[in-house]
Amino acid sequence: MAEEIMARGHTHDWPVVPENWRDFMFENARDFRRTLLSYRDGGRVHAGTETSPQDLPNVEAHIAVLVGAGMEAEFAMELLVAIARYTVGCVIEGQAEPPPEREKLDAAAADFPLTRRAITHYRNCGHEAFFEAFFEAGLRMMIEGAALRLSQDA
Repeated sequence: MAEEIMARGHTHDWPVVPENWRDFMFENARDFRRTLLSYRDGGRVHAGTETSPQDLPNVEAHIAVLVGAGMEAEFAMELLVAIARYTVGCVIEGQAEPPPEREKLDAAAADFPLTRRAITHYRNCGHEAFFEAFFEAGLRMMIEGAALRLSQDA
């Protein structure tokens, strides 16, 4: 089923050059997320799977772009897997129902000013907007962190 979901929706295959590897990684992760979100429990269905052998040319192309940007193949694979797993986790969380006992956490946070402030921000975003904004924030941290590591290794 996971292969079918990917075949139908994740069509993010365009020519990429090493100079725009960051843009590619952002758009690829966003497309992957949109694909999983388009199916009920798409994240759960995809969790624990690996790329199919038929998709290895695509994987090779992704790794080649990152290697062309200066990464070692192993680092490129770590980044690709980390972003994929992060995306799946975000989709699973986003497709879950909000916790039923939110008020208890909100009340308990009253004694913790920084946590209370953070939870208020979380609540004010709304369920879907929160997951969209925080997905983007985490994705940016991973990709920019990889760029920083790449620049330090150079």
